Amino acid sequence: MIFPGCVVNLTEWPPYVIVLDEVELVHFERVQFHLKNFDMVFVFKDYSRKTSMINAIPMQMLDHVKEWLK
Repeated sequence: MIFPGCVVNLTEWPPYVIVLDEVELVHFERVQFHLKNFDMVFVFKDYSRKTSMINAIPMQMLDHVKEWLK
């Protein structure tokens, strides 16, 4: 789920929150319009922290996600 300033996942274990103030870069993977889904990778400002990935986001959400990240 997308909230102002963070990404929250409460439906799977373990639940997590990604605070956008802690994110340096968001990388979109598998963005090809013949595919049904794409992935996002979050690279944190603290480079010692592991990246976080969200898989299988529906392609119709791409513009919405890009607008939200602005």
